[in-house]
Amino acid sequence: MTGHLVAVLHSPSLTSGQRTLSRVALAADLLDCATYSVTNLWPSPMRDVTKLNSVLVPGIPLVVGRSQIRSELESPTTTDVLLAYGVQLPTGSARAYFRDQIEWLEEFCALGDRRVWTLGGRAFHPSRWQRVTHREMPGLEFGDAVAELITLQRSGKLKAT
Repeated sequence: MTGHLVAVLHSPSLTSGQRTLSRVALAADLLDCATYSVTNLWPSPMRDVTKLNSVLVPGIPLVVGRSQIRSELESPTTTDVLLAYGVQLPTGSARAYFRDQIEWLEEFCALGDRRVWTLGGRAFHPSRWQRVTHREMPGLEFGDAVAELITLQRSGKLKAT
C-alpha cells in the first residue's frame, strides 16, 4: 500500500465519529492508500448542514476551512481525495456559501495530480454509505458494495440535490 487519502467532510463530528472514520479507512484500503486523514469544509462541529445558517456572519467572506483543506491536499504524501461532505444543500444564505466552498474545492482539486473519488458519483457522507449501498446493491456485503460504488471523478461538476 502506498499513498495517502484525504477525506473532505462537511464539519467535525459532535461524537467520536468512529463510524465515519472506519468507513474512510475502508475507502483508503480499497484505494490502496496506506494512510488517511480527514479535513472539513467547515472547521467547527455541527450536527448537519441545516445548522450552518446559525453560525454565518452576514457580509463577511467565508473562506473558513480553506487553509486546513489546502494544507491537507498540498501535502506531498496526498495521492487521493475522497469528497464526502454530503449531498444535502443547506437552506437560506448558507446555500450560497456551501456552493462557493464546493466550487472552490473542485477547482483546487483540479489543480493537482491527485485522484478524486466519490461514492456512486456523489459526495455522500460516509455515515450514509449503508443507505446508498443497500439501495444501489441490495444483498451485497457492505464492503463489496462500497468497492463497486467508489467512483473516480474525472471531470465535470458533482451533482448536488
